[in-house]
Formats: sequence, structure tokens, C-alpha cells
Amino acid sequence: RKETQRGQTGTERVCTPKAQSGETGMKREEMKANLMRYRDAIVRERQMAGELRQLRIRRRMLEQCQGAEAADAAQSIGKLEQEIARNVEESLRTRGEVLALIGQIQDPSENAVLVLHYINGDSLERVGEKMDRSERWARDKHTQALDRLCGL
Repeated sequence: RKETQRGQTGTERVCTPKAQSGETGMKREEMKANLMRYRDAIVRERQMAGELRQLRIRRRMLEQCQGAEAADAAQSIGKLEQEIARNVEESLRTRGEVLALIGQIQDPSENAVLVLHYINGDSLERVGEKMDRSERWARDKHTQALDRLCGL
């Protein structure tokens, strides 16, 4: 395991998971990015759902006109609906992967911090509140959990 301290000096700890071979290692930031994939997918879904609502409103207005604009709106809506369906499937798959990764953490408090933060989307401040602890405690547990994941 290759490590450097992160903090006052600004250096970053490098973690090498057992599953990963070679000297590349996985940095804590890379692990966080990996865990954030689910939250990012949910954000994309919500954005596309908003676009879909706007297109459906536009289609209703254009239905009165008929013609090329209405057909274009209907086609755009169909494409967006298909893209949303693909993204929902991707989000569900990603959620399962992220939960499986988090599930490798045996410490219940570390596990709960990761679920609340990466799956539920709570800030670490809110995680501390929900667990009747301080934000500092939540940040420490978060860091410990990431280090543990990097070391698996």
C-alpha cells in the first residue's frame, strides 16, 4: 500500500485496492468520484425530466397547429423518453454498484455515512445531524470509510 498524508502539506493519500494491480492505485478523490456516479445520474434524470415536461407542453400547443413543428416536437419527445428510460436503467445499475461498494464497509457507522451521503444525497453536515453527531465526526467517518474502501 502506497500512502502519503493529505492535509497541511496539500499532498494526497494514494490508496491501492487489492483488486487493482500495479502501482497506479486509487486516490481518495477517485473513490469519491466513483461513489458520486449515482448522484450524478439522478441529477441527469431530473434535468431530462424537466426538458421532457417542456417538450410535452410545447407539443400540446403545437397540436393545434399540426404540421412539421408538431411532428418535430413529437419526435423530440420520443427520443427524450427513450434517453430517460436508458438513464433510469443506468441509474439503477449504478445504484446497485455503489451500494455493493459501500456494502464492503463492515463498520455500521461508516457504512451509514456513505449511504446517507452518496445514495441519499445528504451533505456531511446533514449526515452528522441525522446521526446525532457533529459534522466533524461525519467527515472523519467519511474519510475513514474512503480509506477503508481504497484498501480493500
